[in-house]
Amino acid sequence: GALTGGFGSIIGNPFDVMKTLAQTNKGKSEPLATLVSKMYKDQGMAGFYRGVEVNIMRACVLNATKMGCYDISKGYVAD
Repeated sequence: GALTGGFGSIIGNPFDVMKTLAQTNKGKSEPLATLVSKMYKDQGMAGFYRGVEVNIMRACVLNATKMGCYDISKGYVAD
């Protein structure tokens, strides 16, 4: 569960960064393509992975805990 959560964070982080950027965009709404091109021009590929370390740690702990609790709960219900 922990590895899957970490991998999912790596894949999903660019989308999360763009969602946050779109939500905090002041003024008129801009198309996603414009936001992506501005981000890439200003910060390069690294801009899409801002905060990925924290997201990986969070996802690993969350998914490992969730899988552990699920296995224990399933044992109570199945028996």
